[in-house]
Amino acid sequence: MNELELLAAVSRLYGADKNYVIAGGGNTSYKDDNKIRVKASGTSLATLQVGDLAILDREKLKVISEKKYSEDTNLREEQVKQDLAKATITKEKRPSVETSIHNVINYPFIVHLHPTIVNGLMCANDVVKKLHELFGKNAFLIPYTDPGYVLFKKIEEEIEEYRKQFNTHPQVIWLQNHGIFVGADTTEEIKNIYADILEKIKGNILSSIESPISETRFAFETEVSGNIINVLTEKSGGFVKITDSSLIQNIFYIKDGLKNVSKPFIPDQIVYCKSNYIFMDEEDENKLIEGLVTAYDSFLAKNAYAPKVIVIKGVGLVALGSSENDCAIITDVFEDAIKIAAISKSFGGPHPMTDEQIHFIENWEVENYRRKVATGQG
Repeated sequence: MNELELLAAVSRLYGADKNYVIAGGGNTSYKDDNKIRVKASGTSLATLQVGDLAILDREKLKVISEKKYSEDTNLREEQVKQDLAKATITKEKRPSVETSIHNVINYPFIVHLHPTIVNGLMCANDVVKKLHELFGKNAFLIPYTDPGYVLFKKIEEEIEEYRKQFNTHPQVIWLQNHGIFVGADTTEEIKNIYADILEKIKGNILSSIESPISETRFAFETEVSGNIINVLTEKSGGFVKITDSSLIQNIFYIKDGLKNVSKPFIPDQIVYCKSNYIFMDEEDENKLIEGLVTAYDSFLAKNAYAPKVIVIKGVGLVALGSSENDCAIITDVFEDAIKIAAISKSFGGPHPMTDEQIHFIENWEVENYRRKVATGQG
């Protein structure tokens, strides 16, 4: 296989595994001296073919590194988007907003993922301490930074400082409350690096994240789920999916279980699940249905959007979406958040995004575009 076929193959390898990436998240690239080929925004790694790659001129891409942009956030991101489009050779494909990051990492192959186990560490209170304990003092961590141009400039500056200090380029870039970039000369080396990273973190997780906390659990009869689907389908006018498991029910039985998943950990969670959720702990069926209607209406009035996620004790995780595929993605992403919260306990406890960070993602056009493509709306 040639380099692009190898890139497509490694993209599909990780894209097909929800432990590494979900929906349209993550991206990959290959670059030579003149061009960079990168996954187009919103497309899935799981099905990536060579023809799905956006191609950009690296010389024109340098403009984004050198140019002075507006200090107004929205105007700046629009200006950057225009310059990214000018550098794009394949005009019909919108390149990942993280293309400039790929361009400054000094390795031909780059694979950027959001592995659940990695984010269990990246979204933990003791991330700095634990990262250095596990991977050495040279581990290259970027504190949470708003995605887009600001994150690119932060990484670019920190890479230069790292290079001066250690006389080498970082091969692994850890992003707090986001994920990880790995660069290498070959895709085999990238696979080996990821395997080593996950094995090391996994070996330091103190307890199982999916085993039942309590043997005696409350559960509604099966028909209650049908009633909930009917009520919420009528309220939302969309699709409703219910999923239940020990992983989901555990949040009602462990200390701070609900609190630990009440705020998003990473941008993708906001993109697909929004940033506010409904949790219901009611064991009377009639009161549950009545309370569900009230909670839905109150949520809509308060947030100016309908809930995407409702978690109900004894029923499960209720995903509300625009399609069956949308509901499946919402379910996967929120289950991922529950796992991240559980893993983070081994590294100092959960560290969600701040309100300011959440607000930026909620209002960022790039992520709205990515969600529409990934869920089949655009």
